[in-house]
Amino acid sequence: MELGRAIEAADGLAEILRLNPNDNQGVRYLLPELLARNGAWERARELLDRVGPDGTNLYTRCLVDIEAGRRLDALRWLCAAVSYNPHVPHTLLGDLPQEDSDPVMPHCVTIGGPSEALDYARRSLSLWRAGKGVGFLREVLQIEPFAERYARLLELERSLKGLPIGDERSHQVGRRYAIFGEDAVPTLVRECQAHFF
Repeated sequence: MELGRAIEAADGLAEILRLNPNDNQGVRYLLPELLARNGAWERARELLDRVGPDGTNLYTRCLVDIEAGRRLDALRWLCAAVSYNPHVPHTLLGDLPQEDSDPVMPHCVTIGGPSEALDYARRSLSLWRAGKGVGFLREVLQIEPFAERYARLLELERSLKGLPIGDERSHQVGRRYAIFGEDAVPTLVRECQAHFF
């Protein structure tokens, strides 16, 4: 990859993933972005569908559908991605401070937190800006049903910071994940659908 030999790098990463399907090395996060960066969007989609997108790859899976013009599918993936890490959209749009690390643990990435969003943006921002991704994000964040849910999620996210571990925190975490949860997404997509056409 460092030598700019993207096809060879992609083949090598795919072989590593084949040999190590449990992927404790995180190849599943590098390979789709490498493929997309080199215009192999369909191959990136196939890989993500095969390994099952998780983590910030949910955003990459969303971007694959945006670039293919599958806007409603992209919206579904965006819902899953936002539920996982709500900080990524504003980081991609440049709306969050660009802190380098978790203040408690410098040089670490907090899963689901702003530092992970920044890490993803550093790797993928050029992909989101090069095509339709940033425009899609801006558009979706302006759609009232999505914007209302997103604001509620961010508010719950903020309220969780000072809440001690216990029943109340567990209840609030459940509410937070339900906002863009699997049960809520079909209704949200229907409510947003008119804005896509």
